[in-house]
Amino acid sequence: MEIDRRQYLLGLGGVGTVSLAGCSNGGGGDDETTSDEPDEEVYEGLRIDGEVMSPAFPVEFYERGTENRVAQIHWHGDGGEWHQAPLEIPTGSREQYDIWILDPDLDEIPSGEGTKFQFEIEPTEETPEGLLAVETSDGVATIEGLEKGAGELIVHILSDGEQIWRSPPLSFEVGTPE
Repeated sequence: MEIDRRQYLLGLGGVGTVSLAGCSNGGGGDDETTSDEPDEEVYEGLRIDGEVMSPAFPVEFYERGTENRVAQIHWHGDGGEWHQAPLEIPTGSREQYDIWILDPDLDEIPSGEGTKFQFEIEPTEETPEGLLAVETSDGVATIEGLEKGAGELIVHILSDGEQIWRSPPLSFEVGTPE
């Protein structure tokens, strides 16, 4: 298969963008920087029902009741990827995670019951059935590892019951803790 000039240039541009963003495989990355850009320059995909999400880290997962971050999205203008993935869920265990939506100053945008934003999490179509059970309530995801395996989850932000934002796939692994 031969690559034409346009495909070559698009490929170079994509590699340059990833290099500048400091991402390679979606793992690690605890950089927390805020954006000094005005709101009108924020990518439209990070505007949700009158709120502006962080242009760098719009959504994060924390172990319930702690400041121990276990996953975060790093946004790249027109899409993003999860860092600190895969999310590890022990078999036979119910893990709870606080889900935070962040604004451009990396402050939490209120979510959960009694606010305008709620969450829904579902496995991708490619994820084998029966690996885990997921419940979301009041800004908390409860994930139970049912069977050993791997897959991906999609996090939706809801407003008035309507899905208004969709995350990139978050990889997970269900297995026995070491």
